[in-house]
Amino acid sequence: MKLTEKAAYIKGFMEGIKFDDSSSDANKLLVKLTEIVCDMARDIEALEEKTDKTNDYVEELDYDLGELEELADLAGLSDRADDDDCSCGCDCDEDDYCCCEDGDEDLYEIECPKCHDKIYASEEMISDSLKCPNCNESIADITTED
Repeated sequence: MKLTEKAAYIKGFMEGIKFDDSSSDANKLLVKLTEIVCDMARDIEALEEKTDKTNDYVEELDYDLGELEELADLAGLSDRADDDDCSCGCDCDEDDYCCCEDGDEDLYEIECPKCHDKIYASEEMISDSLKCPNCNESIADITTED
């Protein structure tokens, strides 16, 4: 049962029992409170309808925006970072914790010469065994081939 229907039921019940609002101050108060409840129920129902329409509109906009982003990606016009990547642009696929945020260490951006993927590594991580996470080739092997 909707809120407006409940309020109408209370108002109808009061009319059905021939509630007399002129006999006492308490009765007058109950009549006024019932009117307020009816007004509030109508206002709440109107707000719910507006909220539903707004939510529908936002869902349509979100869908349309998603289609535009896909088209921009296909056309090569998008310069936004992949949604799965963290905020710094590395490929750790984490939003809450980034492998690049291990304190005050300086990170170096290394581009894999084979697949051109960007790798972020600290000085400690850079060694002969550093491998590209994209193509799994050793960075040392690739650099010595050139």
